Amino acid sequence: MAIRELPDVTLMQYQVVHAVMKPNSPPYTDTDISEPCPTLLRLAAELQVKILLELSLGDLTRCTTVCTALRSLIASEAAIQYKMELVRAGMVDGPSDAPLMTKIEKLRARNAAWVTGFPLHTIMVHPRRYTTVKACAGGFFLYRDSSELHLGWRLHRPTWPGLGTSGGLDERSWLLDLKPYLSQLQMSHIGACAVNPEEDMVVFVMNAPRNE
Repeated sequence: MAIRELPDVTLMQYQVVHAVMKPNSPPYTDTDISEPCPTLLRLAAELQVKILLELSLGDLTRCTTVCTALRSLIASEAAIQYKMELVRAGMVDGPSDAPLMTKIEKLRARNAAWVTGFPLHTIMVHPRRYTTVKACAGGFFLYRDSSELHLGWRLHRPTWPGLGTSGGLDERSWLLDLKPYLSQLQMSHIGACAVNPEEDMVVFVMNAPRNE
């Protein structure tokens, strides 16, 4: 069947959410499909997956509770599982050469560690000079790396490719020369920091001095 002959995806979403998932209706099975029931399950599995990938996490979850066939498809399709895990973690997919199943396994391990409170692995950071290390989101660490010529802050993302939980990221390190902007910046002045490497952006939340 040619793609152009299919109903609009938005209409198919409407059918899935509003027709298949009627509140308090008994679960559908493969043999239950008859008019006027939605025709989603009559499509090829690849097209069902394409449509399901357009649904939200809540709609996918409802599909698994009311339709045996859709529950089996959702549980067995890696792309759908990966999307659901990403939403649960509050994350978005990024460029990676890792196979989809590998990304799912790493993401599930990360989510499990977040729920239980146990880390996937311990990161040891060794700054060049004795100083306070502040952890930022995304596995970044911030510490002083100054000299007479600059007020430097080292932003460091350590990685260990040999570990199964490393995610395949490369180690990165940036020296931020903040002297022209914040000549008296101290670690105690920083209440929090956030990093967005895709935008080359570092955000500091400053603590107000006691006399202000």
